[in-house]
Amino acid sequence: MVRLKDIAKLTGFSINTVSRALNNKAEVKKETRRKILRVAKELNYQPNALARSMVLKKTNLVGLVISEIKDPFYSQLTSVIENYVYSNNYKLILYNTNEDPNREVQIINLLLQQKADGIIIIPTQKNKNIIKKLVNDNYPLVIISRKFNSFNANSVISNFEQGVFNIVNMVREELVC
Repeated sequence: MVRLKDIAKLTGFSINTVSRALNNKAEVKKETRRKILRVAKELNYQPNALARSMVLKKTNLVGLVISEIKDPFYSQLTSVIENYVYSNNYKLILYNTNEDPNREVQIINLLLQQKADGIIIIPTQKNKNIIKKLVNDNYPLVIISRKFNSFNANSVISNFEQGVFNIVNMVREELVC
C-alpha cells in the first residue's frame, strides 16, 4: 500500500505538500502538483478513507437497516435508495434484521461505531428507546414504513387506507362513465 510518505520521498516534497497537492489545495504550485499527481498515479496511490474520515469528521457512509430484505417492496426500495445515495457521493451499507430486535440493536450500534453519517431504517418497533435516543441526539435518521406514536422522527409512511379508498373511487368513477 502506497502512503503519502512514499510519494513525498520519490518527489522530494514534504508529506504536507503532497497532501495539499492530492487534496487540490490552492497554495500548491501547478508544476509541483503535476509532479506529485503523476507519481501518485504511477504508484496507483489510493487515499486512506479511514484517515480522511477522521480529518473531515465525515465517512460518507449511510446505513440502510431493512427488517426483511425478501419483501419485494423493500428490495425495490433498497435499489432506489442505493442509486440516490451513490449519486450523492455516499456509500450504502445494507443490513437485514430479519425482524430480530436484538440484531437490530447490534446493527444500529455497529453503524454508530462505524461513524455512519446517517441511518435509514425500517425498524422492528420493539426498540423504541434506541430510536428515540437517536432522534433526541439529532442523529440523521429516517424511518420508513413504520411510525412511533410516542415521539416525532423523520419518517416516510405509506397510507394504505387512503390508497385503497382512492383506488375504489377511481374504479367506481370508471364504471359510472
